[in-house]
Amino acid sequence: MFDNQLKRQAQIRESIMVGIMMVLMCYATYAFFYAPKKKMAQDLKAQIAEITEKKSGIEKLNKALLEKYEEQKKEMKKQAMMVETLDPRIKMIKDQKDYGYGSINQILSHITQEDFKLKVSINSLKYDLPISQKGYKATFFYIMATGRFVDVMEFVENIEDIPALISLDNISINTNKSDSNRVNVDLKGTFYQLGS
Repeated sequence: MFDNQLKRQAQIRESIMVGIMMVLMCYATYAFFYAPKKKMAQDLKAQIAEITEKKSGIEKLNKALLEKYEEQKKEMKKQAMMVETLDPRIKMIKDQKDYGYGSINQILSHITQEDFKLKVSINSLKYDLPISQKGYKATFFYIMATGRFVDVMEFVENIEDIPALISLDNISINTNKSDSNRVNVDLKGTFYQLGS
């Protein structure tokens, strides 16, 4: 019987020891595997929440910037339309018919013909590269010529009468130092063409 009691006490001790070992193994599993993973999962959730918040902020900023861009684009179109309606040069260019003068070279070639320049001597004839504006191109040209005052004035009027959109921006007439019967004319003009 003493033997049975000892066996029974040994079984109880073994059961308690197995129970304690199971509890210790569960605690060790929790402490070394589950708890760090849980903390890592919480940290990851916090990072995801922070990234989601930043993403939301960036999306709102991007949307606001796109709206501002579209607003400015509309405003620029509106201003361009106002410029086209208010700038008389653009209206004149749009109303201008095509008279066959497609380039400044054709006009200057026409100006240098004998029947056009009459008794005026052209000393210098040059032009700049075309400058593109909104809806048109402007080419500045420069002419230096010499002749009698009456002939020079007729020459200038002939330039104004060329069937193309030309504006004479500056005309300077001076007495010729070598011949008092003649005058020198320095003329700056602009040739306009539709398109850019």
